[in-house]
Amino acid sequence: MATMPIVGEAHEGEPYLSEKQTIKWVVHDFESLEHGFGQELECSPLRCHGHLWRLRLYPRGGENALESWVSAYLSLEEIDKKNNRDELKVKFSIRVGEKEEHYEPEPLPEMEMSGGNIIQRPELIDPSNNHIVNGNLTVQITIQIYMDRPSPWTPKKRLNKDMLNLLESGDQSDVTFIADEEKFLVHKLILSTRAPVLAELVENGSANNEIRIKDVDKTVFRALLRYVYAEEVPPPRKFKKLAKQLLEAADRFGCVGLKLHAEVELVNAGIDSSEAANVLLDADARSCALLKEEALSVIAAN
Repeated sequence: MATMPIVGEAHEGEPYLSEKQTIKWVVHDFESLEHGFGQELECSPLRCHGHLWRLRLYPRGGENALESWVSAYLSLEEIDKKNNRDELKVKFSIRVGEKEEHYEPEPLPEMEMSGGNIIQRPELIDPSNNHIVNGNLTVQITIQIYMDRPSPWTPKKRLNKDMLNLLESGDQSDVTFIADEEKFLVHKLILSTRAPVLAELVENGSANNEIRIKDVDKTVFRALLRYVYAEEVPPPRKFKKLAKQLLEAADRFGCVGLKLHAEVELVNAGIDSSEAANVLLDADARSCALLKEEALSVIAAN
């Protein structure tokens, strides 16, 4: 079987590695420390990448080391609460004096540690190796965290909101509709592209551009205009209640998109067998193909 060429590749949800950050401890008079084998030197916790870390240093070796070694471990003391997780995937290195050990990425739960034997003690305290300076030992831990890749920022879409604000404010409106005794201030230019039949009413209207809309409830007309301006449909429960009236109004005023939405809502709501014949006639008259097909199916089943 021939191998098809791959023209693109993406890894969704792939974590990425953070920048390197380093935290440092300076142990004064290291050689004079009296800690024995398996005894830990208490070190202060420090923050890095927003999390709290502690160096666990064993001057004469930890439990899993020979006494001739100096052991160091990175302990995750506290995860930043904003991360909302119990462990971090960490890549880090521990540098004791001039000797550095790197550790492969691994999950590190809170209050757990990772590290090991870093350098033999005789090598560390040998002055010719310059690991200890003026009697002080510097331990540095460089940390990288695997993080969830952030979603790319995009500006919020404001067109629909701005269009609804224009409708509600009536700013620079040039025509007034009156439906059920409520006035609606609208703009001819928007009507001409979004509801052409309404636009024709404006062209043929009165000189003062006040046009009465008969046989349409003000709630239905308001919903129609909000769709004309911003393609907004009512909330589901309200839409279900108004679907038939909105279909009639949308068909009457040439608002094709709202008509299709209302038609789908009526189909999804189902057609009662006792009403199927009337729905079929109405759907045929309004050129509602989906509603007509559903009505025919109900009639055929009964």
